Amino acid sequence: ITDSDKWNPDKRGAPEPYTKDDIGTPEWGIRHATHPEADSKSWSATYRHINGPTMAGFVLAARLMDQEKAWNHPPLFAYTDRWVKLSGEGKKAGWPKFVESMWRAHEKPAAAK
Repeated sequence: ITDSDKWNPDKRGAPEPYTKDDIGTPEWGIRHATHPEADSKSWSATYRHINGPTMAGFVLAARLMDQEKAWNHPPLFAYTDRWVKLSGEGKKAGWPKFVESMWRAHEKPAAAK
């Protein structure tokens, strides 16, 4: 949709269209299920800094309890890994210090997952 006249992205965070190179990238759209035309590739999109910090804690808890398979939604785990990698640390990322500390203490290299 981002390559058509139907694209109507959320204007906050410098909207950026997707390209063919983005196919297969773990992604999270602002309202993808109901309004995919609002999606934007921009990492500064407002929703990323609202959703990302909230997901890291429960994704880590599910992993620590070995419940990824029971959760049955691999894209959530893949996107959260991507969010952690691209968002950085501390206040810059916006996640609670406790969650960040726990994530760093228990994270596993991608090959070990």
